[in-house]
Amino acid sequence: MTATLPEFDAGMQRAVAAAQSTPSASPAVTFVADLVCPWCYIAFARLQRVMAGSPASLRWHPFLLNPYLPAEGVMRRHYLERKFGSVAQANAVHRRAIEVGGKEGIAFAFPAIKTQPNTILAHALVLAAARQERAMATVAALFRGFFVEGRDIGQAEVLADLAAEIGLVPQAGEPLTAGSDLERVVAAHQQAQALSITGVPVCRFGDDHLIAGAQPDEVLTALLDLEIYRSAVRRGGPPPTGATPRSHP
Repeated sequence: MTATLPEFDAGMQRAVAAAQSTPSASPAVTFVADLVCPWCYIAFARLQRVMAGSPASLRWHPFLLNPYLPAEGVMRRHYLERKFGSVAQANAVHRRAIEVGGKEGIAFAFPAIKTQPNTILAHALVLAAARQERAMATVAALFRGFFVEGRDIGQAEVLADLAAEIGLVPQAGEPLTAGSDLERVVAAHQQAQALSITGVPVCRFGDDHLIAGAQPDEVLTALLDLEIYRSAVRRGGPPPTGATPRSHP
């Protein structure tokens, strides 16, 4: 997460106000992330574990860490040199992600990555997959494809292969992704920027609890419990068993 605290706090307040005109009835977690962010991959793994078996849904909100990269991407080495000063310095930064990711079952293989991709097409694939209720499976495949297998997820051919591997296929003779999906990716990124979100991951639990960074399980669990509890109250029914909030962030 790269936003400064004042910018982030102000952005989160605006995000809360702009999120929805009325509170959502069902529990939901919105995950603002990019598919080439290692800490987003770690946060996603933790969210998947914490949310397993819960009534809450996980929603993907695209964010572009490198919105101005060319469509074909750039050489990974050159990208790392510009961002970190040298590949050696980048490797030093990556060591922490490798250590933490290993505990989450993620075998980061940074040297296998040869191209730093533009992720607009990959995000569009996730939005298209949501129409088949396969968004999270697609996110998992894209994260693994890039960080573990070193695939160039900015290329349409690579994305088509990944989609086929997880059984994501066009329906009714229509293309898997459409121009409107690309427009939605750009709009989602611009919306996040307008809310002063300048780094990811960011999670929004329901309509008014937001948190940045790859948080530990206990923090995510507390916020999820609170959202499930509040959702039950909004619906006017009794809170589900075990959903009493354990903290009030």
